[in-house]
Amino acid sequence: MTSNTSAPTPADIVFFNGKIATQDDKRSFADAIAVADGRIIASGSRDAVMRHVKEGPRQIDLKGRTVIPGLKDSHLHIIRGRPLQKPQVVYADRG
Repeated sequence: MTSNTSAPTPADIVFFNGKIATQDDKRSFADAIAVADGRIIASGSRDAVMRHVKEGPRQIDLKGRTVIPGLKDSHLHIIRGRPLQKPQVVYADRG
């Protein structure tokens, strides 16, 4: 994703100085991203992304950290291959 040449959409928040996985076909990384209304509106170099900064959006210095936009970790802990089942109780005959 790259910035377009039309009038830039004002960003709500800008992340910069990081390694941002763009998730494109080339598996490329950007230095900065701008976000508006919960959506990425620009990615690329800090200079290109800062075009979207108008009045006081929140700016976060990533200090070289990696960001993977859209990653949601949803996983299960399956116990003995039987998720969401009632435990089986067996009583021994003591007679």
